[in-house]
Amino acid sequence: MHYVIIGCGAAGVSAARAIRRFDSSGTITLVSFESQPFYVKPELPDFISGKIRRSTLRRSLKKIQSDPNCNILAGKRVVKVLPEQNSVIFSDGNTLSFNFLLIATGAKPALTPLLVKQREKFFLLRTFADAVRIRAAAKQAKRAVLFGGGYTAIEILRALYNLNLRLTLLTSQELFWTTGITSIYSDMVKNRLTNSQIEVAMDEHLHDILDVDGKSYCAVTSKGRELECDLVVVSMGLRPDIDFVEGSGINVDKGIVVDEQLRTNVSNIYCAGDVAQVIDPKNKLDRINFGWLSAIRQGEVAGKNMAGKEAYYVRNEEPYFIELYGKPVMERW
Repeated sequence: MHYVIIGCGAAGVSAARAIRRFDSSGTITLVSFESQPFYVKPELPDFISGKIRRSTLRRSLKKIQSDPNCNILAGKRVVKVLPEQNSVIFSDGNTLSFNFLLIATGAKPALTPLLVKQREKFFLLRTFADAVRIRAAAKQAKRAVLFGGGYTAIEILRALYNLNLRLTLLTSQELFWTTGITSIYSDMVKNRLTNSQIEVAMDEHLHDILDVDGKSYCAVTSKGRELECDLVVVSMGLRPDIDFVEGSGINVDKGIVVDEQLRTNVSNIYCAGDVAQVIDPKNKLDRINFGWLSAIRQGEVAGKNMAGKEAYYVRNEEPYFIELYGKPVMERW
């Protein structure tokens, strides 16, 4: 039996561990577009600020990496899935066959058309490589402008604040905090930012980024302000990384549509993590659960089912969001 897992993040690694618990002899292949994929993504801001070292950031996966029947393909990007042929195609043209496939590619930053055109002038935080670049640029900067909101944006601000940068957040009520979270947490976070001398410019968006002299920029806002800065970061939220499944026949809506067992409409293809849109008709739920903790839980459920067990993903939203967005967020400042 050959299990192929696209993605080496929380969902992918959790699935690999679950598969191995119930299938001691099957071959597992983990695929990642990142050259150095094994690290704890929520700790990237602490790496940027210098609070933790690279060695601390990396995950210990001795059992997986020492498993003779586990292959790790790093620096390989899947560009197409062929369900009828039970195979995937890489960007270099090579193919890989599978008996069971897990898609755990996570999410990528959402961008407006204007920002797509300005891509070379700002930073995003998705990968370890992004964190290395932001860290290097921040060490040379005095002022930074961040456009967006949500958990990732707040964590980036915390990292830059710890590097003593002068900070401005351009945001809006819709961007600033996650839909469905009570306003109490939103107010807590906003107060923390303003008390830390971070300018929170509500209902003010980033309209343009002008290159001043090759070293600094001018961020032009929707209110006509021109903010001189050395660093621009964008964090407008996430969208599932699903472009490579286009035309495959796998059902896609906002994300890849899966049932409570995290199975797609193709019987031997599963999906977990930020890329999965879980349909739960019993509880009338239809939602993508972004976040490291949800990804771990989903990966385990998918891995069990791929290995022939029967498991269901049952959401426990309130405790999860409190843990992720509540008091611990404030304690990190």
